[in-house]
Amino acid sequence: MVRRSSRLQAGKYYAVSNGQNSTPVASISYYETPVRSPRRARVRSPRRKSPSPSPAQGRPPTRVQHNNQPFLKDSLLSPPPPRRHQKHLSAFLFVLILFFFLFFYPRLVHRIRSLEAQNLKLTKEWQLLQQRPDGSSVSPELQQHVDGLFRKLAAELDVLANRGGSSEDQRPVADRMADFALESQGASVISSRCSQTYTCPSPSLTLFGIPLWSSYRSPRTAIQGSPITAGTCWSFAGAEGTLAVSLSHPVKITHVTVDHLSRYNSPTGDIKSAPKDLEVYGMKTRAGEGTFLGRFRYDKLGESTQTFSLPKPTEEVYEMVELRVLSNWGQKEYTCLYRFRVHGQTDVS
Repeated sequence: MVRRSSRLQAGKYYAVSNGQNSTPVASISYYETPVRSPRRARVRSPRRKSPSPSPAQGRPPTRVQHNNQPFLKDSLLSPPPPRRHQKHLSAFLFVLILFFFLFFYPRLVHRIRSLEAQNLKLTKEWQLLQQRPDGSSVSPELQQHVDGLFRKLAAELDVLANRGGSSEDQRPVADRMADFALESQGASVISSRCSQTYTCPSPSLTLFGIPLWSSYRSPRTAIQGSPITAGTCWSFAGAEGTLAVSLSHPVKITHVTVDHLSRYNSPTGDIKSAPKDLEVYGMKTRAGEGTFLGRFRYDKLGESTQTFSLPKPTEEVYEMVELRVLSNWGQKEYTCLYRFRVHGQTDVS
């Protein structure tokens, strides 16, 4: 079927056919531009741009095929070619949405829940604050009592602050009293009334396995006033022992002090060799039994220097004192006594 344009046929563009003979076109319309395109060129470049329309005509160009078969194609009505980048964009958006739901969505949900819990907590606290009574509901008597307690507490804090600035008040009580059992002041040990010194089983000096000399400390160590360091003590065998001291001055005894190594300075963190139950006797002669002055207990969890006051101090003047250790804090082999002090008032008469 031969396709011909009615517009071109009306303009006598096609040849006039008279049987087998045909005559060429007598005249060609100047408004048309014949374009002939080879078949091979059409196959290779199917999307070749058509020439621009004539300004006078304002219509798309017309293409003419061989064998007098017209081919009119409107490039504006042809469907656009498929775009591959649209598929890639869709895949990228899908991956992006999937990444958001896998990583950011759980965190977002957790954050929202934490904010809700915090909001609920703040709401409860606000409700509790609203339920508290205001100051107007407190009675004047109670308010005055509370104000008095605050003033008293402030005064006590001021006193403690003033005391804290004095180095004299920070010292132990025993260091602020005279020690009449101090050897350098004239006191001495009554060896006949003291317990036997505990000696270490392993000698300090040997010669070919033969023990020559063992180190030990005598009862004098307890009244020499040496610094309290590990090992600088007088030790006696067992848990019971006696230390008798001739005082430097005749004294009306009011206090006694026992020093021992602090548990914080002990290598084992414990002071089992410390004395536990103590008794103090005042004597006027070395042969006498002595007068009972009091019984005390050394606290191993307390301070290293512990001072005990006599329960019933008397006006009696004593020249000698005997300390009797009744037990210790668990050491069966020996008991250590680092320092023993006696405090009181001298007889001015």
